[in-house]
Amino acid sequence: MKKIFLFITLLSYSTLVFTQEKDSVLIDKPIKVETFKKNAVFLELGGNAFLYSLNYERLNKISENLKLSYGAGLELLVGESQDISPNKRNRDKYPIFAVTPAVNLLFGRNKSHLEIGTSTGLLYIVPVIQTFRLGYRYQGEKVLFRIGFTPIFSFPHDGNFHFLTPWGGVSLGYRF
Repeated sequence: MKKIFLFITLLSYSTLVFTQEKDSVLIDKPIKVETFKKNAVFLELGGNAFLYSLNYERLNKISENLKLSYGAGLELLVGESQDISPNKRNRDKYPIFAVTPAVNLLFGRNKSHLEIGTSTGLLYIVPVIQTFRLGYRYQGEKVLFRIGFTPIFSFPHDGNFHFLTPWGGVSLGYRF
């Protein structure tokens, strides 16, 4: 009986020793899991909006070298009523919200990307301007930086595009 008890005790301790060795190996070499951050919020000066916009964007990976981003920005402007009275102090000010939905293609493998896309400036659900984007995009672990050429085209009442102005934009934001 003593031999069986001794054998079971030694067997138990030997399995504990091997288990501890395996656990220590896992602790010494942590598994690194790479996550793809799909969301971003950023402030853009110029760009798709006239002055500035606060944007949200979602990113989808199509392949290692190609990504699709889509999102929208919001710009708040202050408008004035056109009062024809001689006393110009009576002009009322009111908020104007502009929404800029955008779609971009990103070409690049690491943190630097070529960005090509388009956006429509909506004012009270009516398309007012169309912008196109050709730019550089840096995507760090949490930081997003963009700079680009965004020429603006207008939607006049005749329905044809008319070149309005060359434009550009700079963006800085947070990825999550």
